Amino acid sequence: MCMSEYKTIKYEQRGGVAIITLNRPEVNNAVNSQMVSELWDAMHKAGEDETVRAILFTAAGRNFNAGGDLQEFKDASPEFMLKFNGRMIELYKYMMRLRKPIIAAVNGFCVMDMLNGFDLIVAADDARFANPEVGVGISPGAGISQLLVRWVGRLKAKQLLFFPDPISAWEAQKLGLVNWVVPADRLFEEAFRIANQLANGPTKAIGAIKMTINIGGEMPLDEGLLYQQMEQLPLFTTEDQKEGMRAFLEKRKPVFKGR
Repeated sequence: MCMSEYKTIKYEQRGGVAIITLNRPEVNNAVNSQMVSELWDAMHKAGEDETVRAILFTAAGRNFNAGGDLQEFKDASPEFMLKFNGRMIELYKYMMRLRKPIIAAVNGFCVMDMLNGFDLIVAADDARFANPEVGVGISPGAGISQLLVRWVGRLKAKQLLFFPDPISAWEAQKLGLVNWVVPADRLFEEAFRIANQLANGPTKAIGAIKMTINIGGEMPLDEGLLYQQMEQLPLFTTEDQKEGMRAFLEKRKPVFKGR
């Protein structure tokens, strides 16, 4: 798919940062089948492009994401939803296993399912987060129940999923669902600064750290400890390792190249 053919998202690159913008502001960036397909395509473009060293998600309009598009779902069959949710889950799994940091700049309302694949989250101070599925008579289908219980524990996960009431950016930060809360008018600036800093860092090491947490963190402790070592060892053959240690000994700032 050609990037110019995207109808529901936008894709651009600034330096080493790929910027993916959810672009259905007229429906608060609700996710439909076309958006899922375009996100798949854009994520693979960013993942396979060696000049892209970090990925930043943003959204057009007042809200980051309103969840699934009910116009598409209101008459959906179980078979359709199985395919749709499966596609979403595979997208999130790809994001979780991609050795590049993925940052989100969240404005306005955001359904928590959309947080699944992000490594770091910057929220506007007026952002709100919720799981509204129960309010329309369904349960979550794209993975958030399984991740919330790991992130915040069983009791809090049930509270967040049983009640569709949104929580503030500040409460989300207290729960560990958001890294930074910033003034709304500085959201993109701050999120891009973080993404650019990561893009100019030792991205192979950052990718290894991401894997030790996302993959190793699901292993039994002994296996996870071994996996952590296996991720570290190849880094001693990289240009960035040589540059980083040389710069430290020479008391200067390192210049990393992601190699």
